[in-house]
Amino acid sequence: QVLAAKAVAAWHLHELTRDLDLAAFVLFSSFAGTLGGGIGLGPFAAANAHLDALAEYRRGQGLPATSVAWGAWDHADPGPLQDQRRQRLSRRGLPVLDPRLAIDALRQALAADDSTIMIADVHWPDFVRTFSTSPLISEIPSIKRAETPTPAAAPEALADTLRNLPAAGRRAALLAAVRTQVAAVLGHGGADSVAPQRSFPELGMDSLTTVELRNRLSAATGLRLAADALLQHRSPDALAGHLLDQLALPTEEAPGLLASLYDQTGDRTSEYLALLASAATFRPVFASADDAPALDLAVLARGPATSALFCLPTILATSGPHQFARFAAPFDGACDVSAVSVPGFLDGEPLPASLAAIVEHAAATIRAASRRPVLLGYSSGGLLANAVAAQLEKQGVAPAAVVLIDSHVLTADAVSPGLLRAMAHEASGLVPLTDIRLTAMGAYLRLLTGWQPSPVSARTLLVRPAEPLRGADWPLTHQVLDAPGDHFTIIGDHARHTAELVRDWLSANEEEVAA
Repeated sequence: QVLAAKAVAAWHLHELTRDLDLAAFVLFSSFAGTLGGGIGLGPFAAANAHLDALAEYRRGQGLPATSVAWGAWDHADPGPLQDQRRQRLSRRGLPVLDPRLAIDALRQALAADDSTIMIADVHWPDFVRTFSTSPLISEIPSIKRAETPTPAAAPEALADTLRNLPAAGRRAALLAAVRTQVAAVLGHGGADSVAPQRSFPELGMDSLTTVELRNRLSAATGLRLAADALLQHRSPDALAGHLLDQLALPTEEAPGLLASLYDQTGDRTSEYLALLASAATFRPVFASADDAPALDLAVLARGPATSALFCLPTILATSGPHQFARFAAPFDGACDVSAVSVPGFLDGEPLPASLAAIVEHAAATIRAASRRPVLLGYSSGGLLANAVAAQLEKQGVAPAAVVLIDSHVLTADAVSPGLLRAMAHEASGLVPLTDIRLTAMGAYLRLLTGWQPSPVSARTLLVRPAEPLRGADWPLTHQVLDAPGDHFTIIGDHARHTAELVRDWLSANEEEVAA
């Protein structure tokens, strides 16, 4: 039926007019027949490719012909359906054409006397990010500039990231990934706008966007999802559970002796931390980057910006890439965001023998991943972010900026009983406080307590919550911005607000540096 409406009708027109002295023979082809751009448009694309071929065929016979591959035209009809159509196309990098401009472009196309031409409004970054770009057109300059500098995360990378998370944290990480993909498909600003318990139809998913979401999740996880997976598991939360079952990742062992003593610490925090630090000395260590385990970078967001954001988590027992899942969501589509998995918090991982060992290792990993890194540290991770920035500058790599989220210089009494209780509350249901994690915390606290930040040339931002932790103030900042929440909710419930502050500051900082 599709071929009859386009290809067969055009061929009849060709046969009926081939002996007439025509001034023009104009075929309305489509962008879909040239570069693709829609789900379920295979027959439509084939029919339009036939029109392009017919134009070339006529030109070969000395007959006039021009085939115009159009992008989508805007409709004058008002209403929610047309608004949804415009938004859907715009999200895919194909904004609708103003009909008046389209007609002007058609006049120019006929005057140019080309056999085939494409007239479309294409936002290449969104188009390249949404669709698999053919190698036949990958050398087009506009497309090359729009392509993300680093390859998309392979399914193995996501599986490894989930495998390295505590079993209790994997579902939350998968849920964050599902919500992020739903937000991208629907064109929302971030994952926070996607309610975990609402059904996909309630969220605004239709048959096309459901297929798009299934394809995105299949690519991200490496799973071959059934066609009805989103019908059987009708909410982001239910789908995350299904994905976790399909991945069949191994579980962790139960907490040990040190973890069992945690609830009995009371006000004897300093003694308990000293016990953890002593126990950590019995664990394997690495002395330099040469004998260190590979440092995992969990990719949380992708975007075309030249600067890439590398997040260093707290060195408390709750450390891990999952801390930045909600913070990273608003950056998706704007810039690359990766979270560093600090070694020593998972079973079998050695601890750094010195601060220099982990700093050199992290600097080498980040240097290999980006030429213009932005170092971001949350809480005690800010100390590592500063130290890595200083190390990179020594090596001739100038970080674009350093961002600290409620970071303080660690004093001997920085970890209070109240902070440990809050940490346990944060870990509840997400990260089990195992002996491995607790001894890692003890080791890193020993390395960082009393350490003073180094001056760096990169501009430094401190984002301070309305209810900051007690501790020694950070001495080296260019600007301080206030955000809602406390030490934990600043990258939890208020993560989106914090991310927008950081994103706007980074944008202004780049403009200032360029000037």
